[in-house]
Amino acid sequence: MALKLRILYSLGSRYKPRELILEEERHEVGRGEVADLSSASIYSDISNSTFNQIKNIDLEGSFGTKIDTIARHLLWIRKRDPGAKAVIFSQYRDFLAVLGKAFRQFSIGFTSMGRKGGVDKFKNDPSIECFLLDAKTNSSGLNLINATHVFLCEPLINTALELQAIARVHRIGQHQPTTVWMYLVDGTVEKSVYEISVSRRISHIGERPIGASDRSADVLERRIDAANSFELEQTPLAKLLAKEPNGGEMVQKEDLWGCLFNHSKYLAPGPNNMPRV
Repeated sequence: MALKLRILYSLGSRYKPRELILEEERHEVGRGEVADLSSASIYSDISNSTFNQIKNIDLEGSFGTKIDTIARHLLWIRKRDPGAKAVIFSQYRDFLAVLGKAFRQFSIGFTSMGRKGGVDKFKNDPSIECFLLDAKTNSSGLNLINATHVFLCEPLINTALELQAIARVHRIGQHQPTTVWMYLVDGTVEKSVYEISVSRRISHIGERPIGASDRSADVLERRIDAANSFELEQTPLAKLLAKEPNGGEMVQKEDLWGCLFNHSKYLAPGPNNMPRV
């Protein structure tokens, strides 16, 4: 089934949907139509109407902009698609712990790998709406195809970690469309992390010249899948994470500098190994 990728921005203590320069993901190109990989994207923006519906949901209390928005988003899904389930992924266990406290306060049912019978409850208990998954939990073989939404709580330089979370839901046996929601705070380092990650994946898609016959929706979707597989195969996932219990992903020095200062100098090479500027 189709994999829909959407991005949600929040800015400071205010909600502010921003117009993205990113286009729709490649599989949405009509069959036989021509797409330009130079402007290819992985995620597309959510609509203003959807964003407004989410931000206008009332909560009793607050845990910060991002957590509150995730909670509102889940309540919006509950109302719009009763019975739908979501996987909430973060590289930080501490963040998920706070998220769990918020969910208890807002009456959002959740479970996790660390809870007894967590997977079975997520699959069989209608009151459990989401499954909290961190990057360090061994999720090899974990099948959560009863979920139709994946929430990525922050962008990641190492896209393989992101793809691992999505693969728990969007895999063989999934018969419903899967929507992936990427959360990031604009005006922070998260924006640079996101841009570097997307640029790197797009560079893998465009590593060979593309003829007109290669630009159909099916071909482009296969090339995105191939680029994702390349990311997953490059490095064992265990080597992408810090060893400390609450540590996050490991990044190269040039990526770190790119995130903190001028990311455009450190983007992955483009087609034919030409530098991106």
